[in-house]
Amino acid sequence: MNNKFRNIFMAFGIIAILIMLCTMNMDYTDIWHYLLKVGIYFPLILALWLVVYLVNTLSWYLIINDEGRCEGLSFWRVYKLTVSGFALNYTTPCGLMGGEPYRIMELKPYT
Repeated sequence: MNNKFRNIFMAFGIIAILIMLCTMNMDYTDIWHYLLKVGIYFPLILALWLVVYLVNTLSWYLIINDEGRCEGLSFWRVYKLTVSGFALNYTTPCGLMGGEPYRIMELKPYT
């Protein structure tokens, strides 16, 4: 994917985060209080999501590299695309309309 589209996706992500931060009806001290209240479970939740993303990446990597179609594509590159694609999916209002096209455009040079 060329830099023009990367910059568009980056700008879209930054704007989405700024809108979410500006329209949030919660005080930052409340967020800190809830993080302290979660305690040890917060790292466990992050570890669980790490495993979920790793399994998703492994399945996607095996499908993409079937019969050696995508030479030079590393597992960690696919992991990066998986996590960033899911992040775009979570921030776009139409579900799978953000991360999926992004992942396709990023994989285009490898096909």
